[in-house]
Amino acid sequence: MELKPHNIGFVSTRFRGHDGVSLEAEKWLEILGRLGYRCFLFGGDCDEDEMSYSYLVPEAHFAHPDIQEIHTASFSLPHRPPRITRRIHLLEDPHSVPAILAALDVCVFPVLEPGMPTTLLEAAVLGRPIVASAVPGIGDLFVDGRQISIVPPDDPKALAAAIARLLDEPALAAEMASRAQRHALDYLSAEASVQRHLELYERLLSGESASGATTAGGEAEAAASGDAAAPATVEAAEADANGQG
Repeated sequence: MELKPHNIGFVSTRFRGHDGVSLEAEKWLEILGRLGYRCFLFGGDCDEDEMSYSYLVPEAHFAHPDIQEIHTASFSLPHRPPRITRRIHLLEDPHSVPAILAALDVCVFPVLEPGMPTTLLEAAVLGRPIVASAVPGIGDLFVDGRQISIVPPDDPKALAAAIARLLDEPALAAEMASRAQRHALDYLSAEASVQRHLELYERLLSGESASGATTAGGEAEAAASGDAAAPATVEAAEADANGQG
């Protein structure tokens, strides 16, 4: 079977050295390249031998001074100052992470550590097909096979097969991406998070246990479609969602 050329992008703050993401991305780049796919990296830093297929934006690195200032101002003050808002890249900026994600045929997140990458949520909101590792946090908030494709971590063959399936079946990929988009907008937004916290506080104040609270709509979406989603507490969902950027 002749493979059609597709663009597969790996997004991270950096692809340098021997950290887990960099090493796993290097393996998958080799395998997907052998299968005939065009791959590239998007990040704030990368090794010199990867420069030919990398799109570098220094502001994508978590240690960039502008990012540090934005992070500090955004999470330590009750209201974000207007000058900070003006410095945040908008979607229309061709150098922004959302703009890069929106141009990808498949967004791949080969994470090894527990948590929910922020860029995965952005990809879901943008309606892009997603392949991600089965680590705590991702599987708790999305339904495998219906919203995104989840594969075992540290399994390049499974990752390549999941990517190839979405590329070979564009109708399936679009349907899954649409479900993930609706789920992210309806249950994983800031407004939904605030509402879940308020409901949790109300239950605690009334003497109810918090253990009965489920993830951000995962079970509701799955129940409506006949699928099952793993239950988890609100605290676990929030910890996973904020555990990895």
